Parts: sequence; structure tokens; C-alpha cells
Amino acid sequence: QASHVQQASHVQQASHVQQPSKQAMPSHGGWADKPEAGAPKAPQKVAVTTVQHVRLNAVTTPALTSTTEPAAAKENAPKLDKSGMPEWERRVKSTDKWILVGTIHDPTEPIATMAAQPGWTLCVVGDVKTPKNWSMPQENIVYLSVERQAELGFKIHDKMPFGIYGRKNMGYMFAIKHGAKVIYDTDDDNELIVDGLADAFILDPSAKLDAKSMLIYKPRSVQKESQRPLVNPYAHFGQPNFWPRGLPLSCLLPQYMDTLDYTQSLTGPGTSVRPLVQQGLANGDPDIDAVYRLTRKRSGNKIDLTFDTEAPGVTLPPGILAPFNAQNTLFHYDSFWGLMLSVTTTFRVTDIWRSYWMQRILWDIGGTLSFQIPSVYQDRNEHNYFYDFVEEFRLYNNTAGLTKFLIEWDAPRGDIYVRMQAVADELYQRGYWLKGDADLMKAWIDDLKAIGYVPPRIVPRADAFSNLFGKKVEYIPRSLPTTFADTRSV
Repeated sequence: QASHVQQASHVQQASHVQQPSKQAMPSHGGWADKPEAGAPKAPQKVAVTTVQHVRLNAVTTPALTSTTEPAAAKENAPKLDKSGMPEWERRVKSTDKWILVGTIHDPTEPIATMAAQPGWTLCVVGDVKTPKNWSMPQENIVYLSVERQAELGFKIHDKMPFGIYGRKNMGYMFAIKHGAKVIYDTDDDNELIVDGLADAFILDPSAKLDAKSMLIYKPRSVQKESQRPLVNPYAHFGQPNFWPRGLPLSCLLPQYMDTLDYTQSLTGPGTSVRPLVQQGLANGDPDIDAVYRLTRKRSGNKIDLTFDTEAPGVTLPPGILAPFNAQNTLFHYDSFWGLMLSVTTTFRVTDIWRSYWMQRILWDIGGTLSFQIPSVYQDRNEHNYFYDFVEEFRLYNNTAGLTKFLIEWDAPRGDIYVRMQAVADELYQRGYWLKGDADLMKAWIDDLKAIGYVPPRIVPRADAFSNLFGKKVEYIPRSLPTTFADTRSV
């Protein structure tokens, strides 16, 4: 397999960044390579008392039909034929709400907390490093060992190596096959700090919302926004001096850090704000990049951030991007097509690349990405920050070019599957990933068709977002203190 950061000759390289040698690259296997010295503190359960204020006025309305397949089409999708399934799979109950976790560790307390969520099925995806005797007693847990994954018959199985974060693809496909309408994507080191996921996420994308529960970021001017198509969502939730993994470092310049403009966001019949993908924030040690950790974090201290739980959610309009990860994100049915994680990139890149190409195609179906209040406390599994930096190299060197390409991309005519394959092929041709991911996309699409997934239809953007911006509202994000926990005395 080619080096994780080997680039095609026609991809422009930043002149001031030295390309790491192949010898400096870590192996592709393993999700957390060499631990930093010092054990982390146990996660603290954080009480959230203001969530109800955020979601106070959310009410249920009839489902949207303007940008999706009719509800009857999904109800009439082929019923799951359990003949020919292995015995253990035939016993799996088809449910509409799934939690998806990948792990190479023994069962953790956060996994037990997730399993206790009423009405949710927890799917845990194993890998070759996962303990062979991994098990938990809860009936709503489905464990996909590497042996079970091989029995499922998915085409994607043979397109993916072991020892990669992208093994979660098997879990996504399994959940969709078994009736998922909502998938909550998370990790085994995220401790829930809300009583239920409905306290932090919008489980009904057609719910009517007001400005207390959702705002939409509005570009101030086309001219200015053409120079800054990416935003830092952490600023909206009170931490403007931190940035999420995958945000280009050029976005840390002062002109990117000023106050944003907002308008009121309403969803429901006749409107066009549909938060099909929702990234929840994480208190504690959130998903920031290695540049921050290597340059701003003192050795021996642990990051212990708190985001604003009173801030309303914020959604991004078409043309504006922000990275989201696979650690605390909720996906609705009409976004399941975009769950595929690449397998030829490093594990610090795979979910970020997914977030960007998925956002681009979301615009073609009238979907949006939103950011929600913190719903987990992350007591991060130990990492070697320099290894993280090496594995994140493409994020620093190529994200600006990738996002520029996606924003300017002229999608081919055809359905959503045609566009997914087209963008996968383009990313290969431009050197953002290898041919294995273009091939994986074809297998992913074939599997979605085989299990009866009903994809959303393409809608002209002028129609999909004809009623996007509402009344302008003033919202000034709070600036919360930055906290570092001193672990040297523990």
C-alpha cells in the first residue's frame, strides 16, 4: 500500500511544508498508536441543566416531502429477508435507532452508558486487535467480531483491510440493513453527559424549530465569503481559541475569527433547513488537532474544556463548510449514503475527508450540517501527539485544496449514486485518496442497493434552499475560560 501522504504529481504542495519521508510514517494499523506518558483521569459525569432551554420550542410536524422520496417509498422498501442469514443475525431485532461504536479495547464504562439508552440498539464493531472474548450482557448490544463481519456477505468487506478505523463501515451497513432510521456515531471513550440523546440532538429532522434551538450562519457578503468558505464552529459555543481537527490552519488568521452573522432557522413544511447531519460537541479533551496539542498544551497538563450548553444549535448554508468527525455525530436516514469512511487514508484523516465530500452532496438533496451543544465528556484514549501530527499531515497540506475543489465542483447529471461515485473518482484522480477508496465506493453503493436502502432524490439547489434564511437575529457567542487540568499532582 502506498504511503499515507504520497500525493499525485498534479496536486499542488504547500511550498513551506516539508513532505515527511516514508520512513517517518506510522503503520496503518492501530487506532491509537504509542501512548503519551501518564494515565488520564477518569471521565467526570457533567450535569447539563440548560438543555431544555435550548430545545424548549421544538414541536413535531409532518415529515418533509419536497426534497426526499415519499414516505411511502421507504415504508414499501423490501422487507428484510432473514433466510440465508447466519443464526446469530436472524436473532437481531430490526430497530430504527442505532448507536455505532468501533473498538479495539475491552468494554468501557461509556459503552455501558450508551447501551442503557432506552429504545436504542448498540452495534459494536471489532477488529483484529479487539479482545477475542469481548462481550457484554445487554440484549440490545450487537457485537460484530471479525468472524461475524465475514459472514454478512457485504461487498465492502473484501475492499477493507483490518487494523483501520474504517471497519466501522461494516457496522453502518449492518444497522441500515436492520432498520435504522437514525444512527449515532461515537467512540468508546465518550461518556454521555445528557440523560438522553434527544436532549442534545434533533431526532426528527422535520421538527419545527425557532431561534432558541437553531440558528443558521449567514455569509455577510458574497465577496467576503468567497475568501473564507470555512468556519470554526467552536467559536459559536464559547471557545474561539480552539479549532476542530480538519479545519485548515489558514482559517486561524484574524479575518476568520470575527463575529458571525446569523438568521433565525425554521424547519417544517415549506421551509428548507433540514439538519440531516448533526455534530455534537465534546467537553473535556475534544477533537482538536495535533498542532494545537504540540504547540499550546503544556506537558503534564490535560485539556479540560467546557463548551456553552446554552448556545443554540447552528447550521451551515450551502457553500460554507466545517469539518465534523465520527466521534459524536448523528445521521438521519437521508444521509446514510454518505457514511462511508475511506480506507486508504490514515485514521486521523478518514472521517474528515468524509465530512467534506458528504457536505458537498448534502447540498444537492437540500440537506444541511448542524453543530449541537456538548453531549459527551471525552476522556481521550492515550495518543502520541507526534504520531497524530504525522497522520494528520494531509489535513494541514491538502484540506484547503480539497474544500476549494468541492465548493467549485460541477456535479454530473444523475442520481445521488452517480454523484457519489463521481466524487470518489475525482478524489482518486486528484490524489486525495487511492484507487482502493474509489473501488470501495462502488462496493458501498452496490451494498446499499442490495439491502434496500432508498436514497433521497436530487433537487435543484434553487428549489431546495428557496426559503433558507429567515429573520436576521443578533447572537453574540459567549467566550468561556480555557481550562487545563494539572495531572502532575494526580
